[in-house]
Amino acid sequence: MGKNTQYSDLINEITEKVKANGSSSHSTTDLNQMAYAMINSPGHAVQVNVGREAPEFVEATPVKRYRDALKPVLKQFGIDREEANRIDDLPFTKEHGAAIANLSVNLVKDYIGTGRKLTFPITTPNESRMSISQTEVDTKVTEPRRITKDPVTGEYSAVPTGKKVTTKKHQAIKSSNKVPVWLKDIK
Repeated sequence: MGKNTQYSDLINEITEKVKANGSSSHSTTDLNQMAYAMINSPGHAVQVNVGREAPEFVEATPVKRYRDALKPVLKQFGIDREEANRIDDLPFTKEHGAAIANLSVNLVKDYIGTGRKLTFPITTPNESRMSISQTEVDTKVTEPRRITKDPVTGEYSAVPTGKKVTTKKHQAIKSSNKVPVWLKDIK
């Protein structure tokens, strides 16, 4: 994850909390806290793989890139270069972090809704090439079953309930995890 920052500390804290609770349910609070911590960790850096045949990592600094991208906007408002450079260390608000988290989630949702696949960067040598896409699931009819115990033999069996459940055509997320060549033992 790169340098030890407020952001990397928070990720470790949330990871431990999830392990302790045994639940991976969605938490808007944690997501917003992560966005807030990330944008307030100007030194945050991450290693990103650029190699195809073997892992080859380069350092990426997404927070620095974001803050640098804000400087031209500030200059459009008549703020001089010296004053605009203060954004490098300026603390952002929690609301700014929540807005970025909301923007990011909606961007990803809309992006995959266009039919494009979103591929995440490989950040550790033992990671697969993870991606998500949106797919359409056709209408499906199922006949639910209920597990019952036979009073004579004591055996359990699945017995049809006599009902039919029709799930209408809908959009769903499809995930892909392609293993990079350096994690394969080809003989």
